[in-house]
Amino acid sequence: FLSDFGFKTDDYHSYNNPEWEATSNPINANDHHMLFNQITYYIEGTEDFATKLTLRLHIYYKNSSVESLKTLSKISSALYEKATGEKLSKKQMENLISGTVFSDQSTNHLFSFSVNEWPSSDGKDFMFKIKLK
Repeated sequence: FLSDFGFKTDDYHSYNNPEWEATSNPINANDHHMLFNQITYYIEGTEDFATKLTLRLHIYYKNSSVESLKTLSKISSALYEKATGEKLSKKQMENLISGTVFSDQSTNHLFSFSVNEWPSSDGKDFMFKIKLK
């Protein structure tokens, strides 16, 4: 789904039958030359199809979080549209760009945007997840 953004996933394989997974290479989410915030793409499901898609933004450099959240929102929007055939609403896009936590659902999917503060540093993870109902 996301090769246009530079993601390349490893092979889709079983790690705990019947669960399968694949993980992408991280891509840079900002233009800083020393400390890059990164986005990684995760796919989980069964042998036959993916049931959960996750984008995780790792914020290492908080001064560039605005730029990185804009990058994550653009990729999240594309992933959501490719996975569901629908578009995120204007409010959902605003929440992604601002880093505001939310959850919602469509006819066949649950989706959410969450944040995980790192206890030992100023870093944090933002996660956009799409899951089949």
